[in-house]
Amino acid sequence: MQIPPSPDLAPYIRHYLLINRHSGEAERLRFFSDGSTGLFFSSEEAGLLQMDNESGSRFSDAFFYGQLSNYRDITFQGNGSWFIIVLKPDAINRLLAIPAIELKDQVIDLTDLFGPSSRELPERLKEKTSISDKINVAEAFFRKLIKTKHVLNDPMVSAAIAYMARHNGIVSVEQLAYFTGYQQRQLERRFNLAVGLSPKVLGNIIRLHVFLKQLRLNSFSELTALGYESGFYDQSHLIREFKKITGLTPSQYKAHTNPLAVNFLRIDDKT
Repeated sequence: MQIPPSPDLAPYIRHYLLINRHSGEAERLRFFSDGSTGLFFSSEEAGLLQMDNESGSRFSDAFFYGQLSNYRDITFQGNGSWFIIVLKPDAINRLLAIPAIELKDQVIDLTDLFGPSSRELPERLKEKTSISDKINVAEAFFRKLIKTKHVLNDPMVSAAIAYMARHNGIVSVEQLAYFTGYQQRQLERRFNLAVGLSPKVLGNIIRLHVFLKQLRLNSFSELTALGYESGFYDQSHLIREFKKITGLTPSQYKAHTNPLAVNFLRIDDKT
C-alpha cells in the first residue's frame, strides 16, 4: 500500500508504505534503489535481520537507510508490519544539513540521526493500528522538525531532479548541464551533497523504474519495445542495466507477481 503525503510535506516525503508480513519463517528479501532514502519502522520488536554478508545484525525497530549504491539482500525472521517513510532524494540534506554522500549505503538508528526528539516516534507509531493514524503521527513529527530547523534548499538540484523525472531519466549529463547552466563537475558536486548520487546514476535509476512500471502493465513479450521506449538502446543494454541495479534479470523480476513493493521483493534460492 503506497500513500502520498500531505501537500505541505510533498517537498520532503515521496510516499508512505505499509507492508504486512505474516510468515514466521526466515525469508531473503531483495531491496534495490529507487533513488530515495527512507525511515523504517517495525510494528514489533525487530526480528533477526542479516544484511548481505553481515553476521546476524539485529537492527533497531526504527532506522534510516541512505542511498544504495547496489542492491542488498536482507534475511528476516519475524512477524508484524513495516511502516516505511520514503523520502525525496534530497530531503535528508535539506532537513538536517548533512551531506547525503556521507549517508550512502548506511543504516543508522533513528535517534543517532535525528537526536532525542525522535525517541518517542517509534512507540507512538506502534500504538496506532490504522495507516491514516500512523501517517498523522509521522507528519506531526516532520512538521515539528521543519519548524525547529533551518531547512536548506538547492533550487538547481530540485529543478534538475524534476527535469529528469519529467523526461523519465532519459537525460544526458550534457543536456542537464545545458538546462541548469552548470558544468558537469559542479553538477556532480552539488548532487553528491544534496542527493548522495551522481546525476547519471540517479537518471539510470529513474529510467529503470519507468521501465518497471511499464513491465507490470504490459506483456513480457513486449520486453524489447518497452525497453526501447524507456530509453535503453537494445535488449542487451536493458538486461545489463537492469541486473546492475536489481541483481535480477527482467524475467526473474517479472516472476515475482506479488512483490512487497516495487523495489522490495522476496527472493528464493532458485532466483
